[in-house]
Amino acid sequence: MEGWRLLGYGGTVEHEYREAVAVLVSGVRRVLGERLIALAVYGSVVRGVARSDSDVDVLIVADQLPRGPRARRQLVGAPVDEAEAVLHRSRPDGWISVVLKTREEVEQGGPLFYDMTLPDHIEILHDPEGWFASFLERLRGKMAALGAVRRRDVSGHPYWDLKPDWKPGDVIDL
Repeated sequence: MEGWRLLGYGGTVEHEYREAVAVLVSGVRRVLGERLIALAVYGSVVRGVARSDSDVDVLIVADQLPRGPRARRQLVGAPVDEAEAVLHRSRPDGWISVVLKTREEVEQGGPLFYDMTLPDHIEILHDPEGWFASFLERLRGKMAALGAVRRRDVSGHPYWDLKPDWKPGDVIDL
């Protein structure tokens, strides 16, 4: 499969998920064709901490997407169903969770992308123009300039402190 490691994003999809992910990538390429800009897997399956009931988090960036999450999900429904059938052979309680965005929506940024800037938190599987990797590099640079730090709350849940030295009037522009 093309591009299992790009631009220092060292995450690797856990072995037991690779076949399902390969089926998904192939199916999404078939359905979206030239409209497909990038496809990446992120979350616990890449970080190596997936449980038996963990989902496979997938980001698909494409041109000319329909409006609304239902229409977008239907667009890639067949490849997701095919991949889930493969996944359920080894992980009956697992599923595939897909987020579809246009380039413009990705450029608007947001918390979805913050963890993707960390090493070992994402595996970019399709990005022939390097557009998405470049977006993440720019975001990583902006976050570093702010001094952003990933912390854990008292329950152990991670969160981002985007500007630890924030003062009233400061602007956080990501």
